[in-house]
Amino acid sequence: MEARRLQKVGNRSYAVCLPKKWVLDNKIKEQDHIFMDIKQNNDLVLKAKQQEEKIKDSITVDIADIDHLPEFLVLCYVKNVDKINLNSKKPDYENFKAIKKVVSYLEGYEITEEDESHVEIQFLFKDVNITLKHLLRRMTYLLSIMVTALENKDIETLLKTETTTDQLYHLSKRIMHSCMKNSKQREENDIRSEEDLLFMNIIFKKLENIGDRFESLTDKKLSESDYKLLKEMISLLNDLFFKKSELKSHKEKLAKIKKSANTSAIRGSLLSIADLCLDIFENVVSIEYSRKYFK
Repeated sequence: MEARRLQKVGNRSYAVCLPKKWVLDNKIKEQDHIFMDIKQNNDLVLKAKQQEEKIKDSITVDIADIDHLPEFLVLCYVKNVDKINLNSKKPDYENFKAIKKVVSYLEGYEITEEDESHVEIQFLFKDVNITLKHLLRRMTYLLSIMVTALENKDIETLLKTETTTDQLYHLSKRIMHSCMKNSKQREENDIRSEEDLLFMNIIFKKLENIGDRFESLTDKKLSESDYKLLKEMISLLNDLFFKKSELKSHKEKLAKIKKSANTSAIRGSLLSIADLCLDIFENVVSIEYSRKYFK
């Protein structure tokens, strides 16, 4: 590694000399621009040319070339593809039916054109500023709705709400993928490191898993104390995400909830949900410690 001395230029700037070999190898001339990229760890990278990653915001494919259509559509969604054109040389009822089902799980995707040989899908939230914090608040609220629906034996509302939590989970992945590529998105979503993205991805997945567990309770008989425990878990998550309280108290409350769950007739189901809440707690702690001790 080569070192060069920093020199002050005037009252507002500093300068460092560029290695002659690097300048010649990159065919840089006097008055040419040098591009600078500040990384998340605060390293400064110099580039001879502007190198912006091109984001593929539209794609056209033949359905016959895609062996796993649902997985392909989800990947397009996560990778921020805003427009998908799916073509078929002949009417393809089964695949078109599968497309509609997958799109229903991808919040913001809508089928905007359709005929016997073509389906066009577009992302309609491009001008709406949705952040990970908004999604956390929304998903936590939806989980509370699911508990209320379960308590009232409103299975239709519970199932619809569970589908919405799936949609928001996929939307969180789309936003996090965008954060990997876009510094403005990272700032808007308070993402300060790659580790933040890893931990946030786990948090959203666990929230989606809790929704799945709630759906699995529809054929079980819950007591009043069971519903109380479920409500306490969701309230705890809400406090964990949005209230500045001691993390130690959250862990103590989780331990108390798990102890109470041991006496329930549906012990296994409640303990499974409590463990998911504990997983979420551990990842929130990881984000906090990463920022505090590993800046």
